[in-house]
Amino acid sequence: MNEKEDELYRILDNVIQCCSVLENDGRAKVSRELLLGRCRKENVVMVRTMAVSQIYAAGFTVSTIADFLGNRAPQSIHHMLDKDYFLYRNNRAYRIAENEAAILNKHDHP
Repeated sequence: MNEKEDELYRILDNVIQCCSVLENDGRAKVSRELLLGRCRKENVVMVRTMAVSQIYAAGFTVSTIADFLGNRAPQSIHHMLDKDYFLYRNNRAYRIAENEAAILNKHDHP
């Protein structure tokens, strides 16, 4: 992997760490594979939305994010950025997790 891919995966892992909820057997409910896949569970979609926001705030382009997250359309990335704004304003748990992820990724919320 190159440095760009390493940075993308580091941000993704930080977001997963901030949003991790454990199963009874100690495994995380949200994994890297679920985020990069097509899973539509509510908690996975929220974590994926936060990951898009954090990656975008780190300076990556929408097209790079779309390619990284499993060949999604750039329009879906824009939709996730809009959803991030709504969730950040209206969901306290989301706001706490996103602020923690921003600290780990060393940047402010967009």
